Amino acid sequence: MKITIKNIFLDAGGVILDETEFERNMARAITAAIQKHIPDYSASQYLADAEEAKNLNSGLKLMDGIKDFLIKYSKQYKIGIMGQYGQALKLFLQNENLLQYFKFTETQENYQITKPDLRYFEAVLNKCGCLPAQSVMIGRRIDKDIIPAKAIGMRTIRHRTGMHKNQEPRTPQEIPNFTCDRLSEIG
Repeated sequence: MKITIKNIFLDAGGVILDETEFERNMARAITAAIQKHIPDYSASQYLADAEEAKNLNSGLKLMDGIKDFLIKYSKQYKIGIMGQYGQALKLFLQNENLLQYFKFTETQENYQITKPDLRYFEAVLNKCGCLPAQSVMIGRRIDKDIIPAKAIGMRTIRHRTGMHKNQEPRTPQEIPNFTCDRLSEIG
């Protein structure tokens, strides 16, 4: 039996958005905090440092090739967001005149759980009325995108970008159906 793909879900970070500058700022903030040698450094302090790094970001930036990808594939597939960004992503996509290419636009803020929890993937697909076998997940991380998507029966495409681009699969469950360095390689 041949399975027809009808839906494509995109991870926000590293697929829709270029997080390169964010990742650099995050690394600087974490390094600076650790270098202070604060004995009572806590998880809440780490979160504060991470938020500071996020605020240092020069703003949201599109990944190279995402606009062409959306224009091309939204004609034959329903496109959705499956990533850890909220309303700011939707506003950004609206301002870039790209939100129109997405059929499913719920954000992380609509759920109590997040990736890599399988229930998040299932909840998004259920809310969108999509079957896993008819859906593809495009993400950059093996642990948060590829493994859970495969576990519920989605096809997977790994987009090697950012600080996770050198991750390598270690088990069959971690091997995506396809791997690319640029969205234009998907075809």
